[in-house]
Amino acid sequence: EGRTKPATSDPYESAAIANGDFVDGVNGWKISAAEENSIRSVLKYGTSSLQTRYKSAEGDTGLVTTRSRKRPNTFTQQINSLQPGRFYVFRMMTCDYRDMSKEQKHAVSITLEDATLVPEKCFTHVFPNPPWHSYAPYDGNTNKAWMNYHWYLFRATGDSARVTITDWAREDEPVGEIGQQLMFNFIQVHPYFSPEDE
Repeated sequence: EGRTKPATSDPYESAAIANGDFVDGVNGWKISAAEENSIRSVLKYGTSSLQTRYKSAEGDTGLVTTRSRKRPNTFTQQINSLQPGRFYVFRMMTCDYRDMSKEQKHAVSITLEDATLVPEKCFTHVFPNPPWHSYAPYDGNTNKAWMNYHWYLFRATGDSARVTITDWAREDEPVGEIGQQLMFNFIQVHPYFSPEDE
């Protein structure tokens, strides 16, 4: 329409979540391991490309949990710099650390405190890498790397909130395979623009 005014005054990079790719290990996160060494930060070459990040190594790092039958592995962080009443999107990616060829929805849970979820706008999408974003042994054709993209819309009720992530799908039941190693990264919170913002 010929407008030259910026669509938003929000910064390009959100400061709401720190260290969402675990580049700095677990700094910024409160970790609660189910068992000894059941949570660790890792470097897994090629993950960034498989996630279709454009010419970047961001995404090769992440947090890996090993699912226990005793209790869930948990990691949590306060979300800052929110505006009360405004909509935001929490997003995250997960993959099977040892075998990405499994097409499955991962058994994880995401809890947002001091925020109001919009359930009909929350989803988990299971997707494969495309052929033009391959990394051996995953070529995107006969051997695909399957990942989960988690997308949660919420309205802030204050200037901060808290996200808690676990590798159990339910509070009292793991649901997923015991011993499965899941890799978590691409954890971000960004403003969401709705018709109400216009």
